[in-house]
Amino acid sequence: MEDYQKARDFWDKIFGQLDRPLPEKPSTGVRALDEAIIWLRSPENQVLDFGFGSGLLLLILAYGHPGKYHGIELSEEACRLTRRLFKHYGILNALFEQGSINGLRQIPGDSYDAVILSNVVDNLFPEDGKSVIEETSRLLKPKGRCFFKVNDYVDNDKAEKLGFKQIQEDFYLEPTGLYLWNLSIDEWSSLLQKHFKVVRSEDVFFEKAQQKNRLFLLER
Repeated sequence: MEDYQKARDFWDKIFGQLDRPLPEKPSTGVRALDEAIIWLRSPENQVLDFGFGSGLLLLILAYGHPGKYHGIELSEEACRLTRRLFKHYGILNALFEQGSINGLRQIPGDSYDAVILSNVVDNLFPEDGKSVIEETSRLLKPKGRCFFKVNDYVDNDKAEKLGFKQIQEDFYLEPTGLYLWNLSIDEWSSLLQKHFKVVRSEDVFFEKAQQKNRLFLLER
């Protein structure tokens, strides 16, 4: 796996400085996201969130529902905050650990009913992103479901204005030290369809940030 130390430092700083109040209820405030996460629920509810960030998506899925919840995240500060979040809501059947793709490879196949990949695959080197997609297919049980979300496509003019440095075709280094694997919606669809059935895809607009993400609901 490529070196993500700058990305780790970036997110540790962000989450280390985050001092927002705990949410009154488990919700993103974006209807399409809340509904998509609820779509993941199953009777057994064995769920993995790789690159969970704030942990809010997994919390929505877990809140009020038995199951087993597992999070793997690059940032130790994100792990700390998410443990606090789940403890606040009294959800004890969850494990959060700092780790990378190598952690996925240690898990037996067919282990999960659902996997969340929210704005993580497109922040990886393409070869690592493809590995995460392949590992997700392996880790999901038959008919298992995946929530897959990525950033919007950035054209060359916008990338230049934002100060992105092109490393290779469709792949940039942002001024923050984060990476962007910059594929069109058709390219993402083609890649995902090698491993999953695309049940639904849609654009999700975040009014506060004035930006769009692309959401795919997938089934193994």
